[in-house]
Amino acid sequence: RTDYQGRGGSNVFRSFADVFRNPHARLLLMMYAIETFGASSISLLVPYLVEYVIPMQAYMVLLLVTFVVPQFAFTPLFIWLSKKIGKKKLWFGAMLVAASMFTLTFFVITPGEFSYLIWFGTFIYGMCSGAGAVVAPSIKADIIDFDEYQTGERKEGAYLAVWNLIRKASGSVVALVTGFVLQFTGFVPNVEQSHEIQLWILGLFSLLPGFCYLAGAIIWYRFTFNETEHAEIRKVLESRV
Repeated sequence: RTDYQGRGGSNVFRSFADVFRNPHARLLLMMYAIETFGASSISLLVPYLVEYVIPMQAYMVLLLVTFVVPQFAFTPLFIWLSKKIGKKKLWFGAMLVAASMFTLTFFVITPGEFSYLIWFGTFIYGMCSGAGAVVAPSIKADIIDFDEYQTGERKEGAYLAVWNLIRKASGSVVALVTGFVLQFTGFVPNVEQSHEIQLWILGLFSLLPGFCYLAGAIIWYRFTFNETEHAEIRKVLESRV
């Protein structure tokens, strides 16, 4: 937007410090780090799951389609729900559903057996991810407005940089932790795995993200910056222009 040009932070270090001084941003980033940690473990472990735990390697592409389609197909519904019940409630509900679904996965999937439930779970997780993908950028934009309300500066660049740093760092840590765990269990690639190792892989795929989504939901429940407060802040910001 042209009306935002020339209104950025004058000091790069202070701009990044302001991101963490923003109480709403701190809570959002903390929740996002935990949620992304869990989500990264899913994408990392899916190939291991379908190769060594459940015989579904031939369905990898279809599973990906089952995950992606609801993200796009239900976007209009998520936009409508975010206006109807609020962005916080929508994201909170999506995280609770994801936490429940992944935790249940550990108990309903039997290693070595084909499972039709994985299709249902993949579809539901696609919906939950779609809800987060719709709501997260909108909430981040609201928080940037709150930052401008406090500091008089626009800092989209600083917030985007921190956001991406957290996403990449979470993915790196997940890869490191997963590698250590698989090494600890005695995992050897390209061979049939023991039942114990299959349970470890299944647990990393299901219980780890389930716990992360639950922890993220608990943290997110404390988020207090709502649409009414943001509307009032927008009025103040527009009066300053």
